[in-house]
Amino acid sequence: MRIKLILILVALVIGLIALFGSAYVVQETEQVIITQFGKVVGDPVTDAGLHFKIPLVQDVNRIEKRFLPWDGPASEMSTKKKDFLIIDTFARWRVSQEGDGPKLYFTKLRDERTARSRLDDILGSETRNAVAKHEIIEIIRTTKDRVPQRDESLLVSDDANATIFTVLNTGREDVEQEIFETAAPKLKKLGIELLDIRFKRINYNEIVRRQIYASMIKEREKIAKRYRFEGDGEAARIKGEKERQLAVIASEAYKTVEEIRGDADANATAIYSAAYTNKTTISKMTNHTLDDGTPYITITTSSPHGLETGSIVKIAGTKGYKTKAGDPSTYLDGNGTEVGTQGEALKIDTVANGNWSVTDVNASTFTIPKSGNAEYIADSGYYTSPQATEFYMFLKTLETYRLILDRETSLIMTTDSPLFRLLKILDVSPTEEAKP
Repeated sequence: MRIKLILILVALVIGLIALFGSAYVVQETEQVIITQFGKVVGDPVTDAGLHFKIPLVQDVNRIEKRFLPWDGPASEMSTKKKDFLIIDTFARWRVSQEGDGPKLYFTKLRDERTARSRLDDILGSETRNAVAKHEIIEIIRTTKDRVPQRDESLLVSDDANATIFTVLNTGREDVEQEIFETAAPKLKKLGIELLDIRFKRINYNEIVRRQIYASMIKEREKIAKRYRFEGDGEAARIKGEKERQLAVIASEAYKTVEEIRGDADANATAIYSAAYTNKTTISKMTNHTLDDGTPYITITTSSPHGLETGSIVKIAGTKGYKTKAGDPSTYLDGNGTEVGTQGEALKIDTVANGNWSVTDVNASTFTIPKSGNAEYIADSGYYTSPQATEFYMFLKTLETYRLILDRETSLIMTTDSPLFRLLKILDVSPTEEAKP
């Protein structure tokens, strides 16, 4: 009885050992590869739940079904133009679920540590190859065909801006996709499904950083130089326009000044001439008779002040008093007495040619009573004054002195010289301001 009990207990223990040695549970996040003496037997067990195997002969090898991270080491890589970048990448992967993927993974790699080592090799190598085919800006720029935001004034096509704002046909995402397309087939042969790969961080090494800063400074200097050139050109244009306007203003001012000076000179000349000749046009001379029968002549002049007493009247026209028979240039009064010839001077302040005298010398129209019955309508005439002639000569002399005398002029004069007499009566002693 005792032996039977022992046998039952042994059988029970063996049964429990066989039960626990053959049964295993597959979790939702894993799949199982069964090996027998180190060789894979059967298909991968991917369904979650309780499963059985041959105890003590077969082994259970668990493999993750979830997405697994891969964080590659930061490495220094060379670009197309031999610029070095420090690039840190990361990826997502899992054991392939298609076909014999799990068997292939287990056969080639056995475990996750070996798989990560192979990922380091393949993804690191393909990343270097892709980076070496592209320039820095294509790796840094996130997307392709992105229009840079820039100052609209820089849209001019010139060498400075053409090198700054380059339109890209390739961006960072394209480089990442290129790495994915080349690495995925190689990993698939190892039973690894690559989901994606991305650049986590891109840094310049110290040499490239200095080169980029220098390039940025150079590009900004090009733009600044262009702005300075444009500013200098605009300044030159404004300055030229200013000079042109100043020249126009100066020319107009000079023209106005010359016109005013010309008018002034003309007026001065007329004044000088009038002062010399004291010419006043006698525009009308008409014969009249008073109520008592006394004949007289009305003279109208162009001067508002009329004629001065003592002036000399010259007959300038061919019409006038009755002309002498056979001698049209000789004029007769009403009594037949010769009163003068054309151009002859007649003293108005003297009683001549039949009681001539000036009765009003301060008006432009005045009368000269005379005897006889004269018929006279004159075209014109003028008169001269001795005082006016002397004043004109005085003014012209002063003007001549002003033109010929200066600090560098030396004069040799006789004691009876008019200028000497003039200077003699002047006070030529130096003023307080002129004294040294």
